[in-house]
Amino acid sequence: MAELNPQPIELETRTFTVVQLLDEVRRGRVRLPSFQRRFRWSDEDRRQLFDSLQHGYPVGTLLLARGAAPAGQVALAGFFQQVPAAPDVLWVVDGQQRLATLAMAMVEDHSGGYRPIYFDINTDKFILGLRRRAPAPEWIPARVLLSSAALNRWLREANLSDALNDRADQIAARLREYKVPAYLVPYDGQNDAVLQQIFARTNRRARWPSCSAWT
Repeated sequence: MAELNPQPIELETRTFTVVQLLDEVRRGRVRLPSFQRRFRWSDEDRRQLFDSLQHGYPVGTLLLARGAAPAGQVALAGFFQQVPAAPDVLWVVDGQQRLATLAMAMVEDHSGGYRPIYFDINTDKFILGLRRRAPAPEWIPARVLLSSAALNRWLREANLSDALNDRADQIAARLREYKVPAYLVPYDGQNDAVLQQIFARTNRRARWPSCSAWT
């Protein structure tokens, strides 16, 4: 890729909770630039992201470009949604694998060909569901952890002990309130050459292997 000589850009830094990020996804305000690669995480990669969120481990910084976007279809791995044109959306330069994993598992259930993710309340661990087999009664689907109302409905139907109900509430709150740091880059919605250069640099495994661990 040819080197560019743009004017210095003004980076904005902020944090998003998981709830805020997925609300942006649901509203169609998260888009993928055309140069983004395909989703490539394994089921175990996806499970480990939830495990890291549960334990409060850092999961890396998102790199997002803020700018206009046309109407179209958002495709985050197994999550698809038709979205209108918008003047101010978040284009994912670095962090697609993480955002797609959260969207697939927690915005309804869009796991598709991937194994669904559950929280096993007995073992206090996130686990992968079994294909073509019903989950155990104590396995809470990741999709109900995003909403207090959805979780409460699930818990009433499961008829678990008060102690297990309390534990479920704690885990759900921890996931929803987990804060993900992000850099925001201004973007005109037209020329993505600078974004491509930033993407290429942050994903050079040989030079900066730690930068691409959670892309």
